[in-house]
Parts: sequence; C-alpha cells; structure tokens
Amino acid sequence: MVIRSTHPLTAKDAAVYDDVTLSRFWSKVDKRGPDECWPWLGAKSKPNNGAPSGYGTFRSNRAHRVSYTLIKGEIPQGLVLDHLCRNPECVNPAHLEAVTQWLNTARGVGPTAQNLAKTICKRGHPLVPENIRLTKKGYRYCRECAKLHSQQSYQRLLIRQKGQP
Repeated sequence: MVIRSTHPLTAKDAAVYDDVTLSRFWSKVDKRGPDECWPWLGAKSKPNNGAPSGYGTFRSNRAHRVSYTLIKGEIPQGLVLDHLCRNPECVNPAHLEAVTQWLNTARGVGPTAQNLAKTICKRGHPLVPENIRLTKKGYRYCRECAKLHSQQSYQRLLIRQKGQP
C-alpha cells in the first residue's frame, strides 16, 4: 500500500507496513543516542513550489512523519511536526513535536519568526501588548507609529487645504 503525503499518515496506515518494509525504513536511519539527531540516509526531497528541501522521503511520505507515527502514534489532525533540533534530516521522534502551523512557523528562523522575536519597532517604541495593534490578517504593528503616521497625514492634509483658494 502506498501512503500518499497529501493525506494524513495515520497509525492504521503505518500498521500495514510489514516487517520487510519496517526493516527497510529503519535501515535508512542512522540511529545514534536517544538525545542525538537520527539523520535520514535515504532519499531526500527536492525544492518544490517553495517547499523546503532536505526532508527525507519514504514511500511518498516524509520520513520524520513515518518515524513519529511508528513510535509515538498518529499525528493529531490539524497539527504539524516541529523539528525541535531544527534539522530537517532528523527522524528521531524525541526531536519531533506535534504543534500548530503557527507555532511551528514562530519557532523557526524565517522572517515571520524574526519579526515575532522583535521587542522594539523600527522607530524604537517597545512592542508590548499595550502598544501593538493587529490587522484583520493578523499582522501586528506599533500603535505609537500608527498615531504618528495619522498625525503627519492630518498635518499634510491641512497644509494642502490652506494652499487651495
């Protein structure tokens, strides 16, 4: 049975792996100590439509998802696996945690995570809950900067109106 990565990998799906398939899977894992990364030695994904590369693949599934499902059980619906070690090749279930996509992104190293880690805005105002506004799309911005921008816009409007007959 081929388990497609477009469908969630369930414990029931993983249960159909026979002993030969399981030994084939684990033969592609460099099992080290329980706290160390277990690098995937098999095939790795290539960049695809902006998706990150370097994740191991096994029978059309990401290898870390197979490992997690075999050892810890089914990945809860609506959650993704976060590599706590930040190593996409790692399939050690101890290094994988089922989290929301938002939390996985926030824990990462990309632009979203970098912006969430900021404690001051570009003009030096503190980014604390009392000074943050959220847009409808969930973007945050500095209330002080918004207030300054509004005041400057109003001043420009007054200047334009004075110049008109």
